[in-house]
Amino acid sequence: MHISAIDFQQGKSFIALLVSPDSIKTSQMPGFREAILSKMPELRFHKCDNGLGNSFADELLDTEVAHVFEHVLIEIISQMDGSVDNIRGLTTWNWRKDPRWLYRIEIAYDVSDTVLAALRSTFAILDEVFQLCSVNLSDAEDLSPAFFGTLGKS
Repeated sequence: MHISAIDFQQGKSFIALLVSPDSIKTSQMPGFREAILSKMPELRFHKCDNGLGNSFADELLDTEVAHVFEHVLIEIISQMDGSVDNIRGLTTWNWRKDPRWLYRIEIAYDVSDTVLAALRSTFAILDEVFQLCSVNLSDAEDLSPAFFGTLGKS
């Protein structure tokens, strides 16, 4: 899993996240829901507009890892910047237009320093959870200097 692009504009952050097909859905990882909720119990209270009326905690049983990434990122941003509340996010994909396994995450928050720090924390938390679920994240984005060359590209 790694970020292929990020952009900040018009009060929003736009993130292109490439996910390994081996870890695309939470239902493919036994114990994922319990592991992520033990690391981030606040996610139990996240609302999720999924068309089914499911809570995000229910969605954790069978959703895309990119969707989890979105919610973890939102929670971390909220914790880092106590002045914001109810940050909205959206995870979409269009594999007819974009490469397979590429997800687009939009967050209604654009303080770039906070978002970049929250991205680092999001990867660290998900890496821990994936290890608990025996998922290899060897290609995880470490936000190295090469990553910063993608800023402003989408």
